[in-house]
Amino acid sequence: MSHHPFALFFRLTLLAALAALLGGCLGGGSADPYSKRYTAEDINPNPAILNSAIIKGTNLSNLRLQNVVVKDATFLNTTSQGAVFKNVVFDNCRFINAKFDRAVMENVLFQGGILTCEDDPNNIKRRTQFTNSRFVNTILDGTYLENAVFNGADCSIALRNCLQVRAAEPIVTGTDIHLTLERSYFRDMTIAEVRGKSTLTAANCRFEYVRFGGSTFVKTVFAKNIVLGPSPYEQEKRSSRSRGR
Repeated sequence: MSHHPFALFFRLTLLAALAALLGGCLGGGSADPYSKRYTAEDINPNPAILNSAIIKGTNLSNLRLQNVVVKDATFLNTTSQGAVFKNVVFDNCRFINAKFDRAVMENVLFQGGILTCEDDPNNIKRRTQFTNSRFVNTILDGTYLENAVFNGADCSIALRNCLQVRAAEPIVTGTDIHLTLERSYFRDMTIAEVRGKSTLTAANCRFEYVRFGGSTFVKTVFAKNIVLGPSPYEQEKRSSRSRGR
């Protein structure tokens, strides 16, 4: 029985597709990016495996990164206790509902990238947060922040070139925090809620409807080119007038 050339071509194409699919299932195709759940034991001796990887749903407790650049990694729904990062650059990395507790960060740079919540940017229950941690010369440069939290004591944190920041609650909290804000834009948020011997230095920033949550700073320096937009109190007055109409 003869076959129409088009029908034969269709059958061969279908068989090739099935073979490729089966080959992938058996390990011959490209790997599922979620299939390898790296742990700290995998990463510590070979941090290069993080580059362009998607780390999902993994406990990264006791992770140790030192003198390394991590590029295009995604940390999704990860948890960690006791991680240590020294002289680390996170280049265009994504932290989505990543929770680090009791972390130590020394000379760490977040270059670009995003720190956000899972699914909904306003879902603060599933946001990225670093709690009970210590930050020494930790810099976020051009990073997109959506309800991220940095909490600790005796810390130095800088936000630079951060033009896309959303925060339903304070971004930086803790005691003895040295906070630097440079070339950034903050609107309708509480930037920090800090106590103790905390300091604030700001330069080339714009603040609109911004609060500092009753923070106590022993030293505050507003350097050049600070633009103060409407205050939170003006916003409240406008809201009251709108409700009264």
